[in-house]
Amino acid sequence: MENQPTPPVGQPNQPQQPSGNPVPPPQGAYQQPPQGVPSPSQAVGQAMGNYVNSMNTGLLPVVGSITQAITIGLKNAASLIVASILYVLTIWIPYINVGTTIAMLSIPVELSKGRVISPAFIFKSVYRKYMGQFFIFSALMSIGMIAAMAFLIIPAIVLSYSWCIAIYLLLDKKLNAVQALSKSNEFTYGYKMKIFCIKFLFGIVFMVLYGIFIGIAAALENEVVAAIIGIICVVIFVIQLAATLGLDAVIYRELMKRTDVTL
Repeated sequence: MENQPTPPVGQPNQPQQPSGNPVPPPQGAYQQPPQGVPSPSQAVGQAMGNYVNSMNTGLLPVVGSITQAITIGLKNAASLIVASILYVLTIWIPYINVGTTIAMLSIPVELSKGRVISPAFIFKSVYRKYMGQFFIFSALMSIGMIAAMAFLIIPAIVLSYSWCIAIYLLLDKKLNAVQALSKSNEFTYGYKMKIFCIKFLFGIVFMVLYGIFIGIAAALENEVVAAIIGIICVVIFVIQLAATLGLDAVIYRELMKRTDVTL
């Protein structure tokens, strides 16, 4: 009998054709990828790992942005609380309320420069000079969002991220309404997904905190513990509001570092 060729070490015996060549596998059967080529699951894992790494490097690192936002929020929490109370108490005063509204919207600009805000800053007359551009800006943004909503919501969500720093450019860089919207779109181009991930993870962090404390209260079923946890949740809520403004400040500050976009 003619000797059959011995298969290489480490490879299973394969059916042989009369010519001595291996019989090809049936159509649709799984085939091992060639040596050195990652399997589909490995390729997906590597791609996901590279994506996660890219999210934590360069401008707007996800984890770093969230920690900086919370730090800024904690540093300014007391001032922001007082400023918010003053705003609510004076919102009924005509003309003054426009200036205080614009001032409240400018808070991330002040925080982005490392300043600790003074609660009384909302009454500065300088903010009232932006009244005309502010109303034009509000009208243009509303029209754009309504038009985008007509295309089944998703474009409106994307547009909201495109224009997320427009009001800060209007107030900080003295651009007019049209310029602010246009430049915001340029500065956020290529970073909208990163901004979305930062804000999404930021929300998850606080949802987890609420869930932990509410779960403890539900498990213990004690009125005193429930009252204490209620107070803790209020404190967390205040920190969340302050940190949200801090997060907007971090996003604005980091995007202003882009050298490929000019004002």
